Order: sequence, then C-alpha cells, then structure tokens
Amino acid sequence: MGAGVAVEDWQHSLKLNPALATNPHRLAGAIVYAQPYGLKGLNCAGVGVKFSLGIFHSVSGLEVLTLNGNNEVDIAAAVALPVAEGWSGGFGIHGLVQHFKDITPDILPSFDLGFLGTIDRFSLGIALQRINSPRFRSGDELFPEFRAGLTWKPAESLLLAIDLEKEREVERILAGTEFQLFEEVVIQGGLETFPFCLRAGLVLQFNWLGINYGYQYHPQMGDTHTVGINCQWK
Repeated sequence: MGAGVAVEDWQHSLKLNPALATNPHRLAGAIVYAQPYGLKGLNCAGVGVKFSLGIFHSVSGLEVLTLNGNNEVDIAAAVALPVAEGWSGGFGIHGLVQHFKDITPDILPSFDLGFLGTIDRFSLGIALQRINSPRFRSGDELFPEFRAGLTWKPAESLLLAIDLEKEREVERILAGTEFQLFEEVVIQGGLETFPFCLRAGLVLQFNWLGINYGYQYHPQMGDTHTVGINCQWK
C-alpha cells in the first residue's frame, strides 16, 4: 500500500525500517516478483527470511533487478531489539552490487537505522537510510533518506498509515489503508506524491501460507504488477 515505515510487517524491514524486524512471527519467508512498469526485459525478484530467538530478531534477503543482461543486486540484513517498553530499534546493512556488461562489478556497503514505537492503537516509525552516503566507482552517490511514518487502527479490521520521505530537497507523502474483509482476505489501497501514483493490493492468508498481489498505476511510466508468496509461523 506504499506507506509502511510504521506498519508491523517484517517484509518492510529491509527496504523501509529495520526496526520492523520485531514483528511477532518467530520464523517466516517470502518470495516476490515484479515487472516494473510492464517494461519488456526489466524484471525484479526478491527473497527474504525472518528468524526470531527471544528478544533478538533478524531478517535477511536478496533482491535482483535485471535489464538486458545488466544487474543490480541488493544483499541485505537487518537486526532489531527492544530498547524500551513499547519501543524497538533496528540496524540494517546492504551490500549493493552493480554488474553491467563488459564492466567490472562494483560493490559497496550501505547502512540503515530505524526505530518503532507502539502506544495503544498508534505506531510511530522513524528510519534513516544510507547514512554513510555510499558512492559507486562511477561517481554516482546514494544520498541519505529520512523516513517517518504513523499508523492508526481505529478498529481491529482497519489500518490507516501515512509516511513522509525526504531525500535532499525532494519530499514525498505516501498514504495507505488496509481493510480485513474476511479472516483470510485483506484489501489494501494507497497513493503517493512525486511522482503521483496509485496502489492497490489483495492479501490471501490461510493459516501459515499467504499469497499477495499488488498493483501500482503511474500515469507516465505505466502499470506494475507484483506477486508474492509468504510463509510465517508464530
């Protein structure tokens, strides 16, 4: 649904906020595939695993973006621990790899910090990504990005979320909602600014097995469809 810095879903911990690794599932795994904007030859696939032992929570994953034989790979891990009552902190590390045809692969590390707090029906998430401003051999720099998110559950079946993202002078707002239609069926929706796009999603959860479908509409770039399968045990 776009907004996710404070949404307690372990699958967001590597991309949005490492503190989200502290969700209640003891063991979980997921596989996700997307064809961004429907562009032929452009594919994105990812796999992730979560493991918790006592107060220690960890998530590791691999994401690969390919286009006509050129690859960008993100090898990532996040760890999270409770730091105070209702609050947890997390640390993430990424190994970013660029592999273009006839060019020696470029590898560099990137680091994230995040916090998550819950009070009654509200959750607050704060994250700072790429705090070391990693720079590729080509000179391209990945700038730090600040994220803050708030969620509210006015009812057990309804979740509302909003995020603010800032990278240098660029700011984005993302808003989303999640409604549990039935025990096994969740409907999601969202929108974001700069660039403007709309999102929708459907989650089918049968005991330990979940099937996810996501849709994103971008008025200039086109549609993106995402499918995923996850398994999780408490």
